[in-house]
Amino acid sequence: MPKAEPAELVIDAFIDHACPHSALQAAALRAAEGDATIRWRLLPIADRIAELPPSERRMHTARFVADWPRVAALAASAFGWTMTRPEWPIDSRPAAAAALHVRRTHPGAESALHQALFEARFSHGEDIADPAVIARIVGGAAGAGCLAGLEGALDAGSFEAALAPDRLEAERIAVRAVPAIAIRDHLLVGAQRPAVIRGIIAQAGAEALA
Repeated sequence: MPKAEPAELVIDAFIDHACPHSALQAAALRAAEGDATIRWRLLPIADRIAELPPSERRMHTARFVADWPRVAALAASAFGWTMTRPEWPIDSRPAAAAALHVRRTHPGAESALHQALFEARFSHGEDIADPAVIARIVGGAAGAGCLAGLEGALDAGSFEAALAPDRLEAERIAVRAVPAIAIRDHLLVGAQRPAVIRGIIAQAGAEALA
């Protein structure tokens, strides 16, 4: 009897386009896409910072600014990526809604779109909550054909309903911060270096063959 092939390895990746750590995690995961299927989960969190009392907003902003040098240094050392600190916080739901639109219409372009959104924000300081900016990024990453229906997807009234499935999955496995990755029974919170991702994939593959 032929030996059964191991089940395809799927990594659930919870990200927020406003989060620089998510940008680093997405870059590491894209490098591993040949060895695993990445199932992107959109979990906008930073937009809710604006709803907090002023004292708490200042605390979160101060933390973001203080942590930036470490993030930028990691981006440069791990990926050769020069990052520029953008304005913060930002409502990242429009970018997430655009990604969900691409997932529905041109799924093969979703990973490229995530990278393009992160580069627009953290390399070029662009406002990825601006529909015009989003449309240009979507067109560049997924092609002009993906622009059909994008305006409706960016309607603020549809954000929460569109994002609900990924939010519910995050609640189910107790993801409360981004980035986070779930691989089978393992949940890791915080950006993981490419070498760590490769090691996790190798271990998961070995477990499947055992």
